[in-house]
Amino acid sequence: MRGAGLTAPKRGIMDNPRRGACLTAGLCAAAMILLPSISWTTHETADLLHGISSQDLGLVGKVAMVIVETAQLFESTSGPVEGPRRAVETMGFGEDGLLRQWVQYGVPGGLGAVHTYTYEDGFLVEEEIASEAGRVAEETTYVHEDGGKRTTAEVRSGRKQLQKTIVYERDAAGKLLTVSESNAAGTPTSKLVYTYKVGEERADRYDAGGELVSWSIKKLDAKGRPVEVSLYSQGAEDSPFTTTYEYDARGNVTLEETSGQLTLGFVVFTSPPAPTKTSYEYTVDDVGNWTKRVKSIWVSGGKDPHWQETEATYRRIGYYGE
Repeated sequence: MRGAGLTAPKRGIMDNPRRGACLTAGLCAAAMILLPSISWTTHETADLLHGISSQDLGLVGKVAMVIVETAQLFESTSGPVEGPRRAVETMGFGEDGLLRQWVQYGVPGGLGAVHTYTYEDGFLVEEEIASEAGRVAEETTYVHEDGGKRTTAEVRSGRKQLQKTIVYERDAAGKLLTVSESNAAGTPTSKLVYTYKVGEERADRYDAGGELVSWSIKKLDAKGRPVEVSLYSQGAEDSPFTTTYEYDARGNVTLEETSGQLTLGFVVFTSPPAPTKTSYEYTVDDVGNWTKRVKSIWVSGGKDPHWQETEATYRRIGYYGE
């Protein structure tokens, strides 16, 4: 049985902390453990057999297309001033709700990458990534075995040369147990091992020699949403990078707080920063999807601590049947 694969935008796919961060196999193993953005946690909860759907991305209704733009907001005496809007990404969905194309934009007016997804009998069998010039840069194919308990992803360059192989293994309920990566020669390079208990998920990352490098612990609420994600690294076990989340009634993140320091192995990338707080306010359409999100950061220094609006994100959403 063939199917399912997924890549890791640093941000994007609408920044949902539960869905859509890692759409292709190649970068997911690192991203799940090391990237502390609002969208980093999604790949392990996505359905690798059937690809990414509009529902996975927090959308409701028969969504056909989503166009995402952002604009910086600047403080002024009369209130926030919005800068020019910049295209971020466009997503196209089939009537079955499955993602068919995802376009990431680079410089203003230019394309960064075009991801095209191919399905057979409801299973995602291939992802093709093309450059701005239309040349295929990467192609990933997926083969599913044992009723979906095992998926083998082969990542090839645009010239069809094998770059790496990633094997996903799941339990009977479909939860990931391991993600093992090897290079083109078949030599193991890394492995992720997942363990679960009520209200908590853990992912341990091992290097090619089998040594534990880093790990994440994700605490979940009653609806299965991440409420606290902590990233740990060998040599810095006492100072994890932790992000906490709060949600509104629709499941949108309304508050994100971070603390600690981000590390990789024994290398500390950041000195212990002051905790940060980011809030989000939404405008929704008649269907219930948000069409505008305003991001604000908490400014604690000086004599006047306050929330400062810094970015507006707009989504133009088209629906089937309109």
